[in-house]
Amino acid sequence: MKGQAARLIGIDVVDFIVADPALELWRSDVTAMTQIADGSVNLAFSRSVMEHIEDVAGAYAEICRILAPGGTYTFLTPNFLDYASLIASVVPNSLHGRIVRATEGRDEEDVFPTHYRSNTGRAIRRLSATAGLSVQRLEYLNQYPAYFRFSPTLFHLGCLYGKMLERFRPLNGLQGWILCVLRKAA
Repeated sequence: MKGQAARLIGIDVVDFIVADPALELWRSDVTAMTQIADGSVNLAFSRSVMEHIEDVAGAYAEICRILAPGGTYTFLTPNFLDYASLIASVVPNSLHGRIVRATEGRDEEDVFPTHYRSNTGRAIRRLSATAGLSVQRLEYLNQYPAYFRFSPTLFHLGCLYGKMLERFRPLNGLQGWILCVLRKAA
């Protein structure tokens, strides 16, 4: 994106550091990006954010507000129908940090509560339509079974499961990730 955009803005609910001076860093919530003018963004992108948003209708409305006519919002989010999300949804959020630290080695403070309110194709289509955004692309993608790295057997089974979902079209909607492109009308 660097060199192709007039302005690059990074937004997160926590303070973070990026070595790129061309990127403006703002601490904000995606449901209240008051620093951004109406209709001023051509492309918005997020990865692994939507599952953490409690007020998803507010987030979609705010994204629509900041997008320029014809602007797009592209996001990658876990699919709620994937085994990892289903398991995470029944495990209390208070335990997620310890589990992620044990299985992935990430710090507990890098784990945030999950709500999964925009993590199915049906929910995305409904929320998008309500906010005034059209779904240009909604694709299910395979997930690397990172949570099973601690067990070679489980990891291998996770890989086989992912391949099965890719090959059998009726099961595609159970893959681990949703890649979505939304567009605001021109």
